[in-house]
Amino acid sequence: ELKNKIKEDADKFQFNLDMLNQKTQEENLSEKCIGFGELLYDQEKYREALMQFQKALSIDPANEKAKVYISRCQKAITLGMEK
Repeated sequence: ELKNKIKEDADKFQFNLDMLNQKTQEENLSEKCIGFGELLYDQEKYREALMQFQKALSIDPANEKAKVYISRCQKAITLGMEK
């Protein structure tokens, strides 16, 4: 019985660790998309930047920075400011 309990606890711990690692990897990917998007934004490549920010937001729906940049890109595109 104790052996089964230990095995069950170890499985739960491993599952939680795996979920934490996945979340960390997703956050890292989201931040890479933000960084690349910022580079494109600074080069006034708003359509390409917009795609990066949208990708970041799809990975991390709570990413406020991506939301702000999406709005900025859309405005710049609408105003015809793209190079």
